[in-house]
Amino acid sequence: MSVGGCDEQDVKTQTLWWTRRLSGRAFGTGMAAKDSMRRFGDDLTELLLSFLSLSEKLRFECVSTQWQRLVFRRHRELVVKNFLHKMVDSDGQRSVRLERMATIVRKCRSLEALDFSECHSVANYCQMFALIADNCPHMTYIKCDLSLVSEDVFEAFAAKLGPQLRGYDVRANNQSVENTLSLRLLRVCRHLRELNANLSHITSGDEVLARNLRRMSFFYTHKDVQSLRTFVAQNAATLKALEVMSADSEWTNCESSRSKAAIAGLRYIDDPFAALFCSSPLKRTPEINRGYYGRCLAVNHVIREFCRREGASAQVVNIGSGFDALFWRLSAEKTPFARVVDVDTPHVCAQKIHAIDKWPQLKAEVAEERREGSREGSLHSRRYHCIASDATKGRKLTQLLTEECEVSSSAPVLFVFECVLLYWSKDTTEALVATLSRAFTSAAFLVFDVFNTDDRFGHVMQESLSQRDTPLLGVASSQSLDDWRQKFVQNGAKNVTVWDMKTVYEELLPREDRQRAERLEFLDETELLTQLLSHYCLLFASNYCPVFCTSDSSDPKITADAINSVAVRVWNHSRHLVSDSRNQRFCGSPPDVSGVAVDPKSKA
Repeated sequence: MSVGGCDEQDVKTQTLWWTRRLSGRAFGTGMAAKDSMRRFGDDLTELLLSFLSLSEKLRFECVSTQWQRLVFRRHRELVVKNFLHKMVDSDGQRSVRLERMATIVRKCRSLEALDFSECHSVANYCQMFALIADNCPHMTYIKCDLSLVSEDVFEAFAAKLGPQLRGYDVRANNQSVENTLSLRLLRVCRHLRELNANLSHITSGDEVLARNLRRMSFFYTHKDVQSLRTFVAQNAATLKALEVMSADSEWTNCESSRSKAAIAGLRYIDDPFAALFCSSPLKRTPEINRGYYGRCLAVNHVIREFCRREGASAQVVNIGSGFDALFWRLSAEKTPFARVVDVDTPHVCAQKIHAIDKWPQLKAEVAEERREGSREGSLHSRRYHCIASDATKGRKLTQLLTEECEVSSSAPVLFVFECVLLYWSKDTTEALVATLSRAFTSAAFLVFDVFNTDDRFGHVMQESLSQRDTPLLGVASSQSLDDWRQKFVQNGAKNVTVWDMKTVYEELLPREDRQRAERLEFLDETELLTQLLSHYCLLFASNYCPVFCTSDSSDPKITADAINSVAVRVWNHSRHLVSDSRNQRFCGSPPDVSGVAVDPKSKA
């Protein structure tokens, strides 16, 4: 039988030839269609697929048999919390569906690093840990909370994978439990190269349990002097990197500075100076990066608008400034101001001054009329001052500001507290606010801090900070936005307004710039971001100008008229929420300020 002049066998042969050619195989010649990834070969295809996230690999593994064979081959790291929300049952106990977890582990046979951090709320944490540990024979690094793991699971894990671990970062809610488990794990981990632990965990008298390390990160206290000497002496030949963080509140500056440097490097914000104070940016998850983006944009906006409104007489005092490059950002933007004062601990100020002297672009801005302070960790120039002081001592701080830093008590001054006040007790905070309000006749306050901590998210955060000797002493008195408002209203501030950061991020940030930032990193689920933003607030208060007035009024008509008028004026005045270099504005209507009372005397 013939078809078009060809016999049936020829037709089958031609059909088979074209089929194999389009699928990348033409009788062993290796020919591939132009739109097929087979033309790259397995090695290059495997490399290209390695850049996909785990969720993308799971979604696209069925594109072809080649993809199914190669897509998971180079997947080395598993961060459980990134996809945990997709694997939790709908019951109130938040139990992980272990069969889904087992499927992922079976596919990713080359896993080497596992991160179980921030999974404390999972009810079957121990079973999840055992499942992954039993099915990951190539594991060399783990980050987890061992206090949630049972004794038999821990023993099995230590015996099976301990000898091959190259690094670990383990935590526990109880300090004694963490010490015990870390010591037991160290005795079986003989090939460690990277470690994040307390010095007390790895030293016993003159003996160091961890040797030949290449990288070490730990929290340092004054009690660890001898342990540090012993550790360095026995690891000096191999140690390549040593990250030392203070076990008091100074470690929060380290994490904050590294996170801000990271989002600047990812182009969330325009801050070329952040990396000069921090040589190792901290890689964070997309939701954390977006949270820092909203925080930096909102805080910088308020400071910039305050300086523009007050002009050349504006003064800014950044209390707990850390390595923030506020002075250099304002100078680069040509924002008018009289002076900027950074206040922090002696150690942080000394490190900051060292960085200023190291980088010419920082040093040049403070060269004018520069003079060294008489005390450790102080620097003074015509428009920039850096002083070391205990900010909880209001009178002493006021004296240093007016005498050494030449801060005028009659000119407008903005006091910035970025994640500072919640580490102090309510009495300490109120005493400082009252002292500053009395000493400076035109004082304003900008606060970015935590609230709404009476839930699981807040409890985990408090536990984590308490383990690092930085408890939130003011958390009980800062549960709501009104709690924050009353701290200032009752201590000399006449006009107070406060927002939760969820409102700031979703309604006040410029839509165009927010969309630009959200395109920088893929975030499949925004639930964690929403939860994060719902626990932070932004407050602005002053004792001299009617920004948002907050006090009792018996006349609701006067209250509504005054508030609406002031709100519209401030909203229209504060439209630029991004830097002038982008020249963008945000759209929207004035915020709903109904329910906020106003003093009738301040209506004018």
